[in-house]
Amino acid sequence: MKKEYTVAQLCEHELNGIDGKTFRRNKAKYVSDLEEKYHVEILGKRNQIFVLTPKKKSLKQLEDETFLKILNCDIGKRDIQLLKLILKSLLEKKVVPTHEELAKLGRQAGIKNIKSKTTVTNYFKFMRDNKIIVPPLETPVWVYDENVIPDYDKETGEIYPTYYRKHVNRIYFDYAEKNVGSHRKRLSKDSQNAIDKAYKLLYNEKHQRVIIPMVKAKVNKAVIKKKRELLQEKVLQEVGKAYGLNYCVVIEEPIINFGMVNELKELFGITEEKQRITELDINVSHIEVVNINRPVGISMSELEQMLEYKKLINERVQLYKEKESALPLEMYEKWHGIEFEQQLMKGITEINSSENSNDFNEANDSAVKVNEDNHVVDTCDTQDDFKKQLAAFKFKSNKTVNDGTSLMLSAFMNKQIGA
Repeated sequence: MKKEYTVAQLCEHELNGIDGKTFRRNKAKYVSDLEEKYHVEILGKRNQIFVLTPKKKSLKQLEDETFLKILNCDIGKRDIQLLKLILKSLLEKKVVPTHEELAKLGRQAGIKNIKSKTTVTNYFKFMRDNKIIVPPLETPVWVYDENVIPDYDKETGEIYPTYYRKHVNRIYFDYAEKNVGSHRKRLSKDSQNAIDKAYKLLYNEKHQRVIIPMVKAKVNKAVIKKKRELLQEKVLQEVGKAYGLNYCVVIEEPIINFGMVNELKELFGITEEKQRITELDINVSHIEVVNINRPVGISMSELEQMLEYKKLINERVQLYKEKESALPLEMYEKWHGIEFEQQLMKGITEINSSENSNDFNEANDSAVKVNEDNHVVDTCDTQDDFKKQLAAFKFKSNKTVNDGTSLMLSAFMNKQIGA
């Protein structure tokens, strides 16, 4: 069906309400845009009449109409192709969704008028205003201290939350040196999980030691916020360095309105198999996140110190296996607690049958016989217990095995009779 418009009518109904002067200055451009949907015929020279005959809609036009229907809002003069590119990129999860990377991706796709990341920033603002991108869920958290009166509503008595915890997916990525060839590489799912676990472990401990006391002391909230940001950045770089990243960065993943996600995926032809095909994969099979069970507040909290602590225990256990340690088991249990014993028992399954074992059996049988005069002792349990302790009590010095056996035997029997 043909439509006839004057310049003023054309601007109002077909060109998003631009004024006549703007149309005349860029007449060729606007006519070219109209020709994507219509056959355009111009009648007259001064008071021109524009006759528009609709063309048969292409697949691209049908897709654009479906896309606008899903968004359910007026996009105004904004570029529909840029909106589609941003939302498709967020769903595909192929690139790091920073505004800089999305602007670069848009220019590579041939989308015009993307001067900088500010263009993408403005589009994100539009999508948030129209609930296309929604904020993350936040839950209140109360930090209780019987010595501190919390903030509360003086009229209702309601206690205000100490802070709010965000529930949002975090994206970790590696950022190359800031130069002409700078780039951001998204990490694989396994790498993300490993780094996230290490980051949370370290940050939670430091949060308890540094931030919570500030909250309880009612330090100015702006000061606490600044301290928390510095602490997060410090822990993040420690973890990134440990995992071999150049410069580790984390951002919150934008959340697309759940009511639109499935329709957009269907429109863009996105399936789970197509996602994350360009991720940077880091081999994390050799990396262990060390969780040291100790009270919050001990100074040894840096990642490198934790790894050194784990390494020290492993080295001392290895000395036991090689029978080169000159210290009794009690000393190492005093230093390392139950963690040392657990690690040790993984490697000690039996005592080698040798001349030393024969010496031990003779000495132990004799000790049990003597002890029976005063106490009833289970021979099997006593031998097993004695074996464990003797296995950890070897000498680097020139003392003989018999000397060591006699000394251990004396200490062991005193322990049994309560001396």
